[in-house]
Amino acid sequence: MFRINFSHADYDLVKKKMWNLSVLSTKNMVLIRLFLGDLQGPKAPCGCGEKKVLLSTLGTFLLLPMRNVEGDASRVYMTYERFAKDVKVGRENFDR
Repeated sequence: MFRINFSHADYDLVKKKMWNLSVLSTKNMVLIRLFLGDLQGPKAPCGCGEKKVLLSTLGTFLLLPMRNVEGDASRVYMTYERFAKDVKVGRENFDR
């Protein structure tokens, strides 16, 4: 399997790479027919300012919709303004 990151390539380049891999696999008698297209989802950058913070995997913390917040283990800022509208309780991914 080959993973193709669509975040850093246009469709013509992807088609060319897939064709080249198919030709190489035939030439070398190696079966390569499965390509994984990795599509870019929404970005949700977070931060806590200048200092480094260690978050607990069992704890809870607040995601604050502002940039100029000094974060700590109980709160970090998030620049993704629609986060609360796009994420549902109990879901592990975005519904866009």
